[in-house]
Amino acid sequence: LIDMLGTLLDRPIIHKTFEPKYKILIDMCSKELDTVKVLYDQQLASMKSPTGPIVNKNMPKVSGSLRWSQQLHDRIELTMGKLQTLSCISRDSPDTKDVFSKYDEMMNYISSFEADVFTRWASDIETIAKTNLEKPLLVWETKDGKEVLKVNFDPE
Repeated sequence: LIDMLGTLLDRPIIHKTFEPKYKILIDMCSKELDTVKVLYDQQLASMKSPTGPIVNKNMPKVSGSLRWSQQLHDRIELTMGKLQTLSCISRDSPDTKDVFSKYDEMMNYISSFEADVFTRWASDIETIAKTNLEKPLLVWETKDGKEVLKVNFDPE
């Protein structure tokens, strides 16, 4: 919506017509941030579950978690970046302050999530790497009654 209107909002007649709709726009941004918070909470819960974190297909847990958090960051950055470009929105209104405080809070959550994932990985990587480097790179596997050669990569 913000992209579509672009510089049209600088025109007095369009600005006057759109002004009552700013509250709706702020509410939409607030709902988007609430949705992102729900997704974040679901990811935290899944990290503690036996199935592991929610990641894209064929992604290892650590890099998948970091990529997921980056996608979440990009999602809210896009929305809030466009909102910040609007010069006609009052940053002093309680609703706007609430949205920007939610935004700052989510950015802090995402940053701490990324730091936690990386710190956990960095503390374990030496033992994981040593263990996996001692394994053979190729292994034989029986598939459909035939012996086939398979690459022995660890899913981590």
